[in-house]
Amino acid sequence: MPLVSVIIPTRRRHDLLARALASVLGQTHRELEVIVVDDNEPGERVAAAAALRPLLVDPRVQVVEGAGGRSAAAARNRGLQVATGAWITYLDDDDAFRPAKVAAQLARALETGAALVLCGACFHLRGRTREKPLGRDRFAGDDLLNVTVFGAPYLFHRRLPGVCFDEELVAGEDAHYAHALLAACDSTEVVAVPEPLVDVYQDGPPRPRTNLQALAVWRATRRVWWRFGPRFSPAARRLYVQRGRITRAKLEGNVRRVLGLAPALLRTGGWAQGRFLLNAAATGLFPGRWLS
Repeated sequence: MPLVSVIIPTRRRHDLLARALASVLGQTHRELEVIVVDDNEPGERVAAAAALRPLLVDPRVQVVEGAGGRSAAAARNRGLQVATGAWITYLDDDDAFRPAKVAAQLARALETGAALVLCGACFHLRGRTREKPLGRDRFAGDDLLNVTVFGAPYLFHRRLPGVCFDEELVAGEDAHYAHALLAACDSTEVVAVPEPLVDVYQDGPPRPRTNLQALAVWRATRRVWWRFGPRFSPAARRLYVQRGRITRAKLEGNVRRVLGLAPALLRTGGWAQGRFLLNAAATGLFPGRWLS
């Protein structure tokens, strides 16, 4: 039985999946299984892609039929149904793991006994690359709501049968899932490997991105608040909603609303929210682009 299961949902990205899959098969920790969730139409299955065949013959790779393209959450749940590893991690089909990703997070998990381990990332944007290491190796309490970033490729967690992604969410489902994992473990702390272990590629041709859909992101924000808000302080819940409203305005390109909501956010969170506000205002001027 493999120690780690890596789940890779894929849909209409054969050209990028080869890079993602090769990065997993090249991990320094080799005791793993790779579950490729094939969410393509019947005539476009990954098995038919010539560039993927040399990778798919690796005995650690298992291709399973997806969820009919419903959502990334549904595809990841399909992977969770067949995963057998004691630990689970995820990769989007257009991104890549760095070689020590699995080994570093597994070592941190075994060292600390934590159920969930995060890591930093490197973002490849059009015209620039930005390394984003985490500023610490541990997050706890209210920081889990307003500071911690729970992107799916950063998650490395103990397998918990019965905990799954919310398939009604098409954006923000990874953060919701992370909070569900923590609630299931009754944990108020996660640990991290601070250095970037995932390469996130946003430098290719423009593609539709659900995490830029204002209403979808706002829906996930509200669902986290309602379901998991009681685990945090009233001040943290208030700050979370304020940040969520500003994020919605940013994604709508409504800079006037971002600025209108800014004073309340600063009263609650102080000048520590300044970078978040500047990013929201700048991104609001260029809808559909990610700035930081």
